[in-house]
Amino acid sequence: MSRQPTAPPPISDSTARFSSRVDTFVRYRPHYPIGVIELLQRDCGLTSAAVIAVMGSGTGILSELFLAAGYTVIGVEPNAPMRHAAESLLSGQPRFQSVDGTAEHSTLPVSCADFVAVNFSHTPSPTVSVLTLSG
Repeated sequence: MSRQPTAPPPISDSTARFSSRVDTFVRYRPHYPIGVIELLQRDCGLTSAAVIAVMGSGTGILSELFLAAGYTVIGVEPNAPMRHAAESLLSGQPRFQSVDGTAEHSTLPVSCADFVAVNFSHTPSPTVSVLTLSG
């Protein structure tokens, strides 16, 4: 009788589920189009002087887009391997700050950001952090 391989149990902690896929994210995850910035400026009132908090900042792909457009970015990411990948990618960016936190517990002070971008695939309750940061 042969034994069938068993799948590992699912990771229920959403902050850890991407830990083993960081290299894949860095290499293959598509980048956001520059048009995202124009859309946010036109339709959401994003101004050129805004400080942006990115919740679920992952490996830094969205943060990199905002930084390239001249914004100051605070990346909030609970997953240490993902956060370290972003810190490595953006290490030469003086306008980037990396924070260990979740949307519900960002550790950011109230009103520290003018605009909050939320990566819904990494953040279980984005509304909590939007309300908290807006004061």
